[in-house]
Amino acid sequence: MSTRFNLQSITSSPVTLIKLRTASDGPIGGLQVTKGRVLQVVSDVSGSTFPSATLATGWHTVKLCGSTGASGTWQLSVDGGPVSSWTTNNGTTPFARLQYGDKGTKTLTFNLDDVVVTQS
Repeated sequence: MSTRFNLQSITSSPVTLIKLRTASDGPIGGLQVTKGRVLQVVSDVSGSTFPSATLATGWHTVKLCGSTGASGTWQLSVDGGPVSSWTTNNGTTPFARLQYGDKGTKTLTFNLDDVVVTQS
């Protein structure tokens, strides 16, 4: 999936930007950002986090590709350049839903544009 976003302010940490979920709404993984604007790839199945990039203010395009499995993968690019590639346990249930923002109460302001989700 890819999207353009502008993170204007963040006062809670960490905050989910994007989360890939199962058909029954179970968490698999995604992207979160800390109060210090560090973008992190998260595997909810393994419980691990991979710090990837520090975001400057303004608009950014992120592309997150993932695969499920005991040796699942996450590949992240920011603004057209590869940032990280990571292998971790993402469980065996396929991706089926996309969540933007946290389900819990957090304080942030961000705009979204050009959301694209593909399956291969």
